[in-house]
Amino acid sequence: MRKIIAGTAAGLSLFVIACGAAPKDDTISKAPAASGTGASAAGAADTQAAAPQGPKKFAVGEVGALSLSSGSMGEVVVKSVKMQGKVIVVSVSITCKAGSIEYNPFHWSMLAGDGTKLDSGFDIDVKNQLHSGTIGAGQTVTGNIVFEGAAAQLKGAQVQFAPSFETLAYWVNP
Repeated sequence: MRKIIAGTAAGLSLFVIACGAAPKDDTISKAPAASGTGASAAGAADTQAAAPQGPKKFAVGEVGALSLSSGSMGEVVVKSVKMQGKVIVVSVSITCKAGSIEYNPFHWSMLAGDGTKLDSGFDIDVKNQLHSGTIGAGQTVTGNIVFEGAAAQLKGAQVQFAPSFETLAYWVNP
């Protein structure tokens, strides 16, 4: 049994060495501000890249720069969080800058202000609901994601983005 485990570990090590490194993870970071000074934006990006990985916190309306392990790059933003009838409607926008980005309403969830986990759903009365698909470089998709919840759950709610089963970022509703 030990020989099998040791052989498997050695084979995995050889594979990692042959490939050059372990696979790169998907990441999201603060989008650089358009201040007109390219040097400071590049320096900020370098600092972000060195920061420890984990979900990044944004305010509703703040843009996150998305970098996928496939090499695709884009931007993600939660534009608004509001009640519409008896459901919470979250408006999101995803823009692809390079490569292609898959999108799906099931990449999104909500942690309500009271701590309740809410999953995305469907409501026939909500227009422009986000479906699933793929966008290429230069394309943007905007849509609404529906969550069952009450108005009392909106304050402090976190809209979570997890395109690869790991939460990359969350937007906090004021």
